[in-house]
Amino acid sequence: MPNYTLLNHSYQLTQAEVTLLLNYPPARKEQWVLKRYELLKQNIKANLILGQHDRCAYCRKIVEAAAKYEPLEHIVAKSIKVTWMFAPQNIIVTCDSCNNLKGDDQTLAPAFQNAVELPQVSDAYVIFNPHFDEWSHHLRYEDDIFLVAVPNSKGSDTIRICKLYRFNIVVNRAKELKVGQQNPAKRALQRLKGMDKNSADYIQLRNELFNAMDHFIARMDDNPLFN
Repeated sequence: MPNYTLLNHSYQLTQAEVTLLLNYPPARKEQWVLKRYELLKQNIKANLILGQHDRCAYCRKIVEAAAKYEPLEHIVAKSIKVTWMFAPQNIIVTCDSCNNLKGDDQTLAPAFQNAVELPQVSDAYVIFNPHFDEWSHHLRYEDDIFLVAVPNSKGSDTIRICKLYRFNIVVNRAKELKVGQQNPAKRALQRLKGMDKNSADYIQLRNELFNAMDHFIARMDDNPLFN
């Protein structure tokens, strides 16, 4: 799977799009769905999906071709900074799960929470922002299928806020690698057995596995055909 970053490759608004936003600046998050912004959103998405290599910006799941039905996600939530709603460097393409589960958590570092304009530096964001960061500097796959944080990076907060411990991420990765669906859970347990039970890494992995299994069971309860 290729590493990726959108640094220096973010979408550049056309003059017509700049004029549109000057004439009709968003004032409420509900305005995101207005028809007058539809072409702008399509143009941003088309640019993003190429830079993201047809994958979700966070969990890296392969998304539908051209991402026609995949959601645009705001790194800083619309409810927090409505005036940044159409700022290209605040928008990414995600899978439905990452979009729905990320929520409206604060993703700006404290020093930038009162900023009027969208910050143009990596340090402004507590989670991975591909417009200013490289994915592999913050997240990586361990044992090929477990999404984990790179030490001393934004990875831990990204996993926490976007709930990237989800069991379906492990299963999707295993399917992509053509690993049997029973193997991911077995491999997680094997990793636990070989670790110091008093270590922070053991506690984190144990908790993430419990959370992942809770999510998996909830999905099974919602849909008996889920596998």
